[in-house]
Formats: sequence, structure tokens, C-alpha cells
Amino acid sequence: MASHSHIKPQPEPTPDEFRRKSRGAFVVTAAAGVIGIAAAVVLGYLEHSHHPEHPDYFRRFYFSYLTAFAYFLAIGIGAMAFVLVQYLARAGWSVQVRRIAENLMMTVPVMGLLALPLLYTVLSQKGDLYVWALPDDPKLAAHHAGDVPAATPKEAKEKDAAHHTAVKPGEAGDAHADGAHHSETHRPFTLNALTYEKRPWLNPWFFTIRIVFYFAVWTAIAVYYRRHSIAQDADGHLEHTELMQKWSGISIVVLLLTMTFAAFDLFMSLDPHWFSTMFGVYYLAGCFLTFFATMIILVALSRRWGALRGVTKDHFHDLGKFQFGFTFFWGYVAFSQFMLLWYANLPETTPWFSRRGATTAFPTEAEVVKYGGYGAALDKVIPDYGASWRPVAIALLVGHLLIPFAGLLSRHVKRKLGTALFWAFWALAFHYVNMYWIVMPEMRTGFHPALIDLACFVGFLGIFAATWLKVSGSARLVPAHDPRLPESVAFTNI
Repeated sequence: MASHSHIKPQPEPTPDEFRRKSRGAFVVTAAAGVIGIAAAVVLGYLEHSHHPEHPDYFRRFYFSYLTAFAYFLAIGIGAMAFVLVQYLARAGWSVQVRRIAENLMMTVPVMGLLALPLLYTVLSQKGDLYVWALPDDPKLAAHHAGDVPAATPKEAKEKDAAHHTAVKPGEAGDAHADGAHHSETHRPFTLNALTYEKRPWLNPWFFTIRIVFYFAVWTAIAVYYRRHSIAQDADGHLEHTELMQKWSGISIVVLLLTMTFAAFDLFMSLDPHWFSTMFGVYYLAGCFLTFFATMIILVALSRRWGALRGVTKDHFHDLGKFQFGFTFFWGYVAFSQFMLLWYANLPETTPWFSRRGATTAFPTEAEVVKYGGYGAALDKVIPDYGASWRPVAIALLVGHLLIPFAGLLSRHVKRKLGTALFWAFWALAFHYVNMYWIVMPEMRTGFHPALIDLACFVGFLGIFAATWLKVSGSARLVPAHDPRLPESVAFTNI
């Protein structure tokens, strides 16, 4: 709880002072962003020289790119949701650290620009990332997919039925799911009947319009709230706070709805057969978890540069409590989603988990011997069996839930800066593993980390950090005229 007193905020450095102290970090992060993305593009080209059978040079690049994109977008969305909730709840404790989140919101418009390669791969209709984006034209489909021309929906259903009768799971040529890879060519198959039924929603132009709409809405919310917050620094008018409180309710509803549909479109549709109504909540839990971990790190960094002098261990304690709460919430949602789909045992939904190693449907001993043991080799011939991904699934259970849940239980851990930072970095590391586990198995080539993954991550990290530093240097990090600032200064956890 907070106690109320007449403690005055400590003087904060001016924006010029903050820019001067953070200039070195800005130059390094901006350079890392440019070099990382450039290196990823080069590695994407080089991938073709090592795997000439791949129909598209950039296929691995797109998957690595989407993984990093999903990871850093989550932090920006979490920041926006946090700001809206603080205004909705009329919260006072968070005023001193809220500007950090307001600046993080401004990474979302930049992420919108970074979504352009994803839109390009959809509009080019090669099916290299989203297999449902393959063209309807039979000749183009055959050219890009390396398979027979695409059939009409009726013909596709008849073909699917005949194919499943003739081909047993695990044999070469089994193409029961879009994007499954032939054991020799590793090329995606053409659209099948089930995906044709979803074509009104999963088509390139409608997908592009939706993604542009999502980012336009998020950008409008972020710009509106930050502009009013900065304007209040200048004129001190209470009407800015009143306006932001007034629109916070509808804004958070719009944000959560658009975020849910964006998660469906960007990540769930990698397998157009799979569906889960809980996937949006699953991604939201990760948004909040990564945001609070990032907040702990950025608040500590800002204090090192002389800002946020009024922030105490009580504020870190609250940020740590939120991190602990969303660690458990993420685990709860992840288990609930798995349990419900496992219990339903539908052929459209269970392969998503089995491709990621979360399965007890082991292959027969004859298949293990025939295909050279467990691991990536078996993944290629039985696309729905994620042998090489099982250690990653176990690592997520232990490292993303059980260990941090126990580690963050203590009050003292959350109030000490060193341990708070340790668990913040821990959460961020394992959430990247989580995003990797969501996206990369859809390549259907087993667990094969590569340098291009690191290049994409470094590129996005550099751009993300440079954006935050640039925005943070344009205004004070503490909203000096916020009416609840004294409450935040006097905040004490009891």
C-alpha cells in the first residue's frame, strides 16, 4: 500500500543530460541493429548455397525474422497495455516509472515498419513462411511448390481422401498438412481442402489489410497517450490526465482485441490447420511477462544514468511481483491450452504439439531403426513427430515456469536489485526460447539453431533499444506535473 506525505520529487536530469549520457549506448545499439539485419540477409542468401534444394533462398531468414519480430513486439504491446491499465485504475505507485513504459510504446510503430518483409513474403505468394499464401492459380502453385497443380476445393478433398488411404503416416509423400516437407526435396505442398475452406480469411490481401490496421490502431493509441503525457509536462493542465483516464477503458479493449487477432494471423496461421481460442491469451501472458522484465532492466539502467532518482526498492518490489504473477499466469495458460487440446484429441490440433515434442505418441521401433534413430532425421519423415524439439519443450516447462516461480517467491529477491535483474534477464532469455518453440517447428526440419537466428535477434535488439533511447532523450523520464506523482514518491510496500 502507499502512504501519503509531502515528500518532494528529487530533481531529474534534463533531456539533454540524458541524451549525453546515453549517446554511446545509442550509437552501439543502432549500429548493432543495422549490422544484425544486414548479416541475417546475407546469411539468408548463403543458406541457398548449402541447401540448393530449397525452393526459396530466404525461407530460413523469414522464420528467424518472425521469431525475433514476435519477441520484441510482445514487449511493446505489454508496455502499451500497462500504460492503459495504470490510467484505468488511477494508479499512483507507478507514476515515476510510467514514462519508461510510455517510451517503450513508441517501439510499436517501428515494429510496424519492420513487418514489411513479412507482408512482402505473403504478397509474393511463394508460401515460404505462410503456406496458405500460395497462389490459387494452378500453374503458379505448381511452379512455387514443386508439386502437381493445385486442385479445386472439391477435387482437393477427393485427392486428400485417396491419398490418406494409400499412404501411411511416416512414409515419403505423406502430405496431410500444408507445409509438410517431402523427405527428399523439402518443398512445401500445394493448398489442400482444409486450407481452401479458410481462404476467405487466410488470403494475402486481406491478411495485409488486417496487419496494417492493427499497427495503425496501436500507433494511434501510443502516440495519443505519449503526446498528452508530454504536453502535461509543459503546461501542467489536469485535463490531460482526465482525457487519458476517460479513453483508457475503450483503448484497452481495442488493444486486446486487435492483439488477439494479430497473434492468430501472425503466429497461429503458420499452421493453417491448427486453431486455439486461447492462443491470444497465451501470447498476451508473454507480452506482460517480457514487459515487466524489461521494465526492471530499463529502470535500473536509467538510474545508473542519473534519472529516476526517486525510484526505490518498493517500486522494484512491485515490478517483481508483477513478473512473478505473470510467470505463473503464462504457465497456467500454457498448460490449459495443452490440456484442452490433448483431451479433445482432434487431428487438426494435436499435430501442432507433437511437432514441438509435447507428445507421448512415440514412433514404432521399426521406424526408429529405419530412419536412423530419434531426432531430426525422424522429424523429416514424420512431420508430426517433433523428436528433436522434446528437450526444448521440457526446458520451457522447467526454465520458463518452475524455476522462476520458485526463485521469485521470496519478498527479499524482488527488493534486491541484483537478484531482480538476474530474474529479469532469465525471463527474457526463456521467453525467446518460447517464441522460437512457437515459430521454428513450422519449418518441419527439426531443431537446428543457426547463426541467422542470432543475427536476427541482434538486429531487432539493436533497433528496439536504439528506438527507446532516442524517444527517451526527447523528454524527461518523470512526468513532473502528474497529479499522482507525490503518491508515487511516497510509495511504500508494507
